[in-house]
Amino acid sequence: MKITSKEITCWQLVLNCHLVIILYRNVIKRSNIEIDIVLRICYLNHIHIWEAILQPFGYLIPHMNKKTGGTEDRMKTLLSPNKERSMRMQQMINHRPLAELDLLDDFLFNALLAYPEYGRKFCRKFLKILFGREFKNLNIVTQKSYGGRDTGLHGARLDVYIEEGDEVEIDSSNVSAIYDIEPDKNNKRKDIDFIAQRTRFYHAIIDSRSLKSGQSYDKLKRVFVIFICPYDPFGDDRMIYTIRNHCVENPELPYEDGARTIFLYTKGRKGRDNESLSQLLDYMENTTRENAVSEELEAIQEMVDVVKEDAEVTVAYMKGFERDQMFLEEGKELGRKLEQENTLREKNRADTEKNRADTEKNRADTEKNRADVEKNRAEEEKRRADAAVEEIEKLRKQLDELQKS
Repeated sequence: MKITSKEITCWQLVLNCHLVIILYRNVIKRSNIEIDIVLRICYLNHIHIWEAILQPFGYLIPHMNKKTGGTEDRMKTLLSPNKERSMRMQQMINHRPLAELDLLDDFLFNALLAYPEYGRKFCRKFLKILFGREFKNLNIVTQKSYGGRDTGLHGARLDVYIEEGDEVEIDSSNVSAIYDIEPDKNNKRKDIDFIAQRTRFYHAIIDSRSLKSGQSYDKLKRVFVIFICPYDPFGDDRMIYTIRNHCVENPELPYEDGARTIFLYTKGRKGRDNESLSQLLDYMENTTRENAVSEELEAIQEMVDVVKEDAEVTVAYMKGFERDQMFLEEGKELGRKLEQENTLREKNRADTEKNRADTEKNRADTEKNRADVEKNRAEEEKRRADAAVEEIEKLRKQLDELQKS
C-alpha cells in the first residue's frame, strides 16, 4: 500500500496514540514495554489507516502477521492483565480484517451491492454472466426483511433483493422478474439438509408480497432464488443446479409457475461449460487480484478495492464486529442464566422427589404403625375373649357343682 505524506503524518499520530495507551496501561506495573508490538500492528501488517486511527477508541481488530512469531502471545500478556480481556483480545486477533474478506462473505457482498456507484454495475455483470443477457433497469435492496404476518410466525431477511423494472422475454413470455441472491458459507450439516425447505420459504414469502390486492395472477412476477455456495448442496459435484417444478407423471408436460431456484457450487466440476461463470465463482470464493482473470472481473476487483478502502464501510464492519460480540456476550449471559435456572430447576425437582419419597416413606411408616395398632387391638380383643370364655367355663363348673350338691 502506498503511503502519502499526509498519511505518514497520520501514521505518526496513530503510533503516538498507541504508545500513550500502552504506557498508560502498563508503565506502572511493567518496566519492559515492547514498543515493537505497535509497529507490527500498525505498519508491518498493512492495517487500513482508518482502522488504526479508530483502534484507541476500541474499534480496531488487530491482525498479526504470520512472520511475527510469538508476538501474538506477548501482546496478549502485555495488554491483557486479566482472563476476560485476554479472551476478548484473542477474539479480535482471530477476526478477519476487511481487506481479507471475499465476495462470499455476507458483509462484503452486501457492502458492494449497497454502494451507490457500484451496486447496479455489479448486479448487471453478475446476472449477465449467469443468464447471458443484458440487465438495464434494476432496483436493489440489501438485507430486505420480511416480518411474519403475526408475532408467532417466521419472517425472513434476504441478502440481496433485486427487482427488474422492465418486462423482458423469459421462456417466450414477457414478464418482469425478482432475483434473490444469497451467498451462503454456512456449511452446517443440518442447514444443508434443509436448504430446499429454506428456498421454498423464500419463494413463498416473496410471492406473498409481490402481488397487489386486486391484481390477477398473470401479474405475478418470475422469482429466481440464487444461492452461491462453497459447499455442494446435493453431492453431485455440479457447478450449477437449476430447480423448477414439473409434473411427476409426465416431466415433459408444460408446467410454468415462474419459480426457479439456482444453486451455484463454486467448486463443482460438472457443467463448467460456462467459462465466464466458472471464473466468476472462483473469484467470488477467493476475491484477489490474481483471480480477476478477465476484463469483467478486473472491473469488479476495482469496485471491491474502493469498497474495502472506504472509511464508512470500514467503520460499519468494525461496528458489526462489536455488535456481534455484544450479541455473543448477551447469548453467553443468557446461556449462563438458563444454565443456572436449569440447575435450580433440577435441584428443586430433586428436592421435590426427595420430599415425595420422604412423604411416601412416612405414609408407609404410618400405615405400618396403624397395622401394628390394629394387630395389637386384635390381640387384646382375643385375649379378652379367651379370658371371658375361661371365666364362663369356670362359672359353669361352679354351677354344676352346686346343682349336684
